[in-house]
Amino acid sequence: MRMQTQKRALLTAEQGKRPVIFNLTRLMGRMYSSVPTGVDRLDIRYARYFLDSHDVRPVFFVHQRKNSLSLIPAVLSRFLIDSLWDNWMRPESANEQGTLYRERAVHVLAWLKTAALGHVSSGIDPALVKALRPAPRPIYINAGHTGVQHTGVHERIRDVLGADMVYYLHDLIPIDYPEYVRTAAYADIHATRVAVMVKTGSLILTNSHYTRDRFHRYCREGQVNPPDCEVIEIGVEDTILDAAGFEKKCLPERVVDRLDGGPYFAVVGTIEPRKNHLMLLQIWRQLARDLGSLCPKLVLVGRRGWENENVIDMLDRCPGVKKHVIELNDLTDCEMIPVVQNAVATLYPNFEEGWGIPVTESLSLGTPVICSNIPALRECSQGKAIFLHPLDGKGWLQVIKDMTLAKNAASTQEVVERVHQASREFEPVTWQVHIARLEELLNVLDSKLESKSAMT
Repeated sequence: MRMQTQKRALLTAEQGKRPVIFNLTRLMGRMYSSVPTGVDRLDIRYARYFLDSHDVRPVFFVHQRKNSLSLIPAVLSRFLIDSLWDNWMRPESANEQGTLYRERAVHVLAWLKTAALGHVSSGIDPALVKALRPAPRPIYINAGHTGVQHTGVHERIRDVLGADMVYYLHDLIPIDYPEYVRTAAYADIHATRVAVMVKTGSLILTNSHYTRDRFHRYCREGQVNPPDCEVIEIGVEDTILDAAGFEKKCLPERVVDRLDGGPYFAVVGTIEPRKNHLMLLQIWRQLARDLGSLCPKLVLVGRRGWENENVIDMLDRCPGVKKHVIELNDLTDCEMIPVVQNAVATLYPNFEEGWGIPVTESLSLGTPVICSNIPALRECSQGKAIFLHPLDGKGWLQVIKDMTLAKNAASTQEVVERVHQASREFEPVTWQVHIARLEELLNVLDSKLESKSAMT
């Protein structure tokens, strides 16, 4: 049945559109995750797009287990993508359809167990090879990093199926800053991923010019020629853009009670060393001493991550911090929006990024941003933020204090108004623009194959 369905897609697709093999492995592993990461957001957007446009460009969804690749039945691919889409992008709908979601999950997980038993030890599912026979050479896409480190299967996809290999590279942070990832082994895995991208890739997509430039430098350092590389910036979610066109939303009741109606600053993102929460907590301890009852709250929107002993000690045990810092670790996108909208500003003293989704979301909502003066954040913010060095504790303390007390000082008020004006001038990238650019690049790969065919 799955073969007939997917062959029909090949027959009804527009002439000249090469089929896509899309790797769903990462998303299958995220089945029970209630909140998507930045990488998840791009992965689910691509999966949704290829699923919805399969009549124009046929798609085959696959699951990878080390060096083997299995074709996922079409109905299960739809189950997974629909379920994650509802859960992440339409949480209200997911809550209403909780039973359906659980039923879909059971089917997907049952297939995974069966596939794990039936996996060939190394190679490509014969069903995928057979399904592709009437089609021209496919385009293979991995948008989420997962599994790219397994060289053998990617060489086989390229050589056996004649595929052009397209990878989305989100960053090189584990290579440049291995101290910020969970284990040294993970840093080695990411280094292997990037090496496989260089060796097998036809096209590398990146989220920023900064990531692209860093990738090119990586290739120069290794004395290898880079594959073609194109920048497609991460889009801002539709829920953010829709909210930006209306008055600020009211804070969720469970948040209002904890804020006492006073001013607050917000940070959105997992609590981890690279995000530099420790400096902010030390600043808030000082603010509590300096401002007393006028001290604003600090709202941390995100879960506790790894290697955070000092941060957690301050959150749990420091009196000045406990009184003024609030953790919100389970907000949906819809609940997060008013928290960001009503903040004095959002804070991102990050040491390194490939892009900055929370920065673009804050600016899209018209909320001022204070962030690190690092290339990725300067790029994604379009220069519409207050920039400070991530180690300039005194500078951060002063700006936060000035913005808190702006109503009491005319000179500071003027500065704050300029910051608000800058945030209003921000022009967000939409997912529609992102996907249109992706399809343009795939069309280029289509035309390259047609040119080669004409020459032969």
